Amino acid sequence: MPKTKKHTLKASITEEEATQLVMSICIRTDGLTFSISNENDEILKSEFCPYKKSSFLSFEEKLSELLYSIPLFTFSFKKLRINYIAYHFLLVPEGINIDKDASIWLNGTTLLDSSQEQYIGNTLFQKIPATAIYSWDTKVYHFLKRTYPLATFLSLQEEFLGLSLEAKRTTLKSKKLFFTYGKEKLILALFEKEKLLFFNQFSLSSNREEKGLLEEILFFLLSLYEQHKDIEAANIIFPTSLNSQEKEFANYLQSNLAQQLPFPIQ
Repeated sequence: MPKTKKHTLKASITEEEATQLVMSICIRTDGLTFSISNENDEILKSEFCPYKKSSFLSFEEKLSELLYSIPLFTFSFKKLRINYIAYHFLLVPEGINIDKDASIWLNGTTLLDSSQEQYIGNTLFQKIPATAIYSWDTKVYHFLKRTYPLATFLSLQEEFLGLSLEAKRTTLKSKKLFFTYGKEKLILALFEKEKLLFFNQFSLSSNREEKGLLEEILFFLLSLYEQHKDIEAANIIFPTSLNSQEKEFANYLQSNLAQQLPFPIQ
C-alpha cells in the first residue's frame, strides 16, 4: 500500500452540519481512515490519521489519544459506521449449532492467541447459508462501544461478504469471483450461480510498494484460477473508507489486473 502523507485536520465541518452527515471510520493497526458523506453517498471529506508513535502505548491508548485530540471525532453524526479488519474470520455451515461455542470453533481452526483477550462475534448470512464467527481486540472494541454507543460495527470481512451476496444476484450465471483487500489482507469469495464455492483470506506484505503489492495479489488470484479455470469474471469490492492515495492505488490495481488476468474485471 502506498504511504499516506500525514495531514493536520481542521474542523471544516461544523457540529450542526455533522447531524445531517454520515461518517465511516476504518480502524487500522497504523491509524484510522475516515470519510464523511451525505445521504447520496457523495464523499465530502476523507483522511488518514496515523497513531502517535510510541512503544509504551497500547492499541487502545493510541486510538483513544487520536480520537480525543481531534474535535471532528466528538461530533454527533446522523449515522456512524465503524469498520475493522477482524483478526480471524470463519464461516460455519448451516445446521451446526454454535450457541456459546464460537470461541471453541475459532480456537480449533485458527489457533487463537490465548495470551490475548479477544472480542468474538457472529453474524448469520441466510443467503449462503452460514454463520460467520470473527474475533478482534476486545479492549478496543469495548472502548469504541462506550465512546460511540449508537455506531454500527462491521468487520471488513462481513461487509465484503454482504456486498458480494447483493451483487451476485444481478450478474453472471456461471462462476464469479469477488475480492477486496485491507491493509494486510486479501479476501476472496467465489460463487457459482447462487452457491458459495470458496471463501478465504490471505496475508499481504504491508511494506511493499505498488508494484510488489500488485504482484502479490495477482499471485493469489491466479492460484485460484488454476483450480477454477471456468471463472467468467471478477469484481473488486473496495472498502468504504479509502483515503485519496488509497483510491489512486485502487485505480492502479484495477487497470493493471484487467491487463494481466485471464478473465475480465467488471
